[in-house]
Amino acid sequence: MSILGENWINLLRGYGPIAGNNATEAENIDSYTKPLKIERLSFRHPARDKLDACLLNSADQRPTILITGTAGDGKTTLCYEILTKLTGIKPACMAPDGIETFSLLDGSQLDLIRDLTGWRKRNTDNTLTDDCVRKLESIASHAAGADAHRPTIIAVNDGQMHEVYRALPASASNNLRRFFAEAIRLHSHGLLESDAFPRFGLVDLSSTTSEVLMKACINAILSRPEWECLEKEAADPLFAPESPFAANHQILSSPHIQERLCDLARLADACHFHLPIRAILMVLSNALLGHEGTKDGLLKPNAETRKLLTNDHQRAAGAFHRNLFGHNLSAIRRNKHNVYRFLASLQIGNETTNDIDELLIFGNRDDETKDLHAKLVAHDPHHQRNPDFGHETASYIRGDLGDGKDLDGFLNHLADERRRVFLHASDLGIKTENLWSVTAFRHAGDYIEDFLKPVRTGEAIHGIRLNSLITGLNRIWTGSYVASTEQELFMASGLDMTTSPVSDILLQAIPKSSIKICISRNKLPCLKITHNGRSFSMVLTLMRFEFIQRAYEGAMPGSFSREASEDLMALKQRALRDLDIKEDEHALIHMTLGEGGKVQKTHIEFQ
Repeated sequence: MSILGENWINLLRGYGPIAGNNATEAENIDSYTKPLKIERLSFRHPARDKLDACLLNSADQRPTILITGTAGDGKTTLCYEILTKLTGIKPACMAPDGIETFSLLDGSQLDLIRDLTGWRKRNTDNTLTDDCVRKLESIASHAAGADAHRPTIIAVNDGQMHEVYRALPASASNNLRRFFAEAIRLHSHGLLESDAFPRFGLVDLSSTTSEVLMKACINAILSRPEWECLEKEAADPLFAPESPFAANHQILSSPHIQERLCDLARLADACHFHLPIRAILMVLSNALLGHEGTKDGLLKPNAETRKLLTNDHQRAAGAFHRNLFGHNLSAIRRNKHNVYRFLASLQIGNETTNDIDELLIFGNRDDETKDLHAKLVAHDPHHQRNPDFGHETASYIRGDLGDGKDLDGFLNHLADERRRVFLHASDLGIKTENLWSVTAFRHAGDYIEDFLKPVRTGEAIHGIRLNSLITGLNRIWTGSYVASTEQELFMASGLDMTTSPVSDILLQAIPKSSIKICISRNKLPCLKITHNGRSFSMVLTLMRFEFIQRAYEGAMPGSFSREASEDLMALKQRALRDLDIKEDEHALIHMTLGEGGKVQKTHIEFQ
């Protein structure tokens, strides 16, 4: 029996949510892949071009580089890749608390601190030791332009720069303090180069969108030659055409499934939840290998698994739409990983909706919906639909399930069906059947198509897209169900001139022409208001957009999320401050609602 497929599964397992998944850490990858005689999962990181531009210069122009990002963003891997390019030799893995000097091909030298947090040493009062400070002083001197010091590559997790800055002792020079202050400034503003430190650059890996990383990770997996095992070893139950591993490979290869995965990555960015490479590879590996009938929830190339796969229900037990959300894992193991907690927060499949649920339960029994049911629900080319769902549905309709475990089991399977339909529906089906309604963010599709995608591709947002935003904000910021007011944004306050929930004193009506959608630093749509030479900007996160759209549809401001309500009220207060909108000392405008919510304005002048 060939071991090609077995080694491929073992490599993917190493990236999955299992104990000791060393393949996710660059310093352990060689020891993991060498026994398998297989290459690691890899792709050229989008930030690599920035690093090459900085570090492939002549030795006298080479800057000190700070590489930052969240854990799992690929900092260590990038460090090793660029050093291989500069030295001609792949560097050996080093301990995270070390510093190493490399001799480069051009005869110069370069230092590497693979993990600034692990490298730093502290005194009993939590300040950095003298040795650490001396090294940081030389790094800051080189960044400032001194020729006596060599450049350094420093990798550090987001937020740890602040920790190191606060740990500087009183003896640290002003230059060193300015160096870390400048690094923090560059990071917060999304900048690469510094005027104050001409030989310093910062590369933030977290600035690469989750969407870009998702596409790269999918391609890194699907482009591997090891997939030949599905043809060459088809006699093995693990790789046979009817195996869940083969089915999940076909599903991941589908363009519309890839687009749905990219949608989830886009929503992660829109929730300020950056998906690092390690998390994406974990989710994809689990989606391919997940199987709730195995010991640890993932397929393993052994006799026990092969015997399990002879069961008729094995495809459904390893279904892509369950694995993607970690439902092949125990709740404890699933909740250990931030990425699964994020996916759970979207509530995909957990939101009930009459139209979709009626289609799933009664669709094949109703002449008006039979065709749609056959196309959207019954169509199951990969045989991953729960084979017991039809029987459970019939029992539910007859009222035989009662209120016990049988009913709970049916409701859980119904949620799985919503997920399956949501993931496998075409882009047109998602829109026409309003399938985003089975998630916590039923306007997410509009957010992606009408705002997020256009701003990322440089397209202008059509003015008509602003109408619902303006009306929704007017209802939230006035606290009243005003009629559609697409042409002007009301900046109002309470009678005591506070930003109270009910604000009926109109301070300023800003015309629609002064409201634009632009792109923010973190590549999200941003609503920008200009008034009298001043401006206010508000990043349209997914939560804010959903809240505004629900208010536009008529929901009470507090009915969706108290957190979102408080956030938008705080933004109103900041808008009034940034735009310098204040009450008139001589008069005020009182707003009341007439028929149909039409705003009526009463001018009151003071004596």
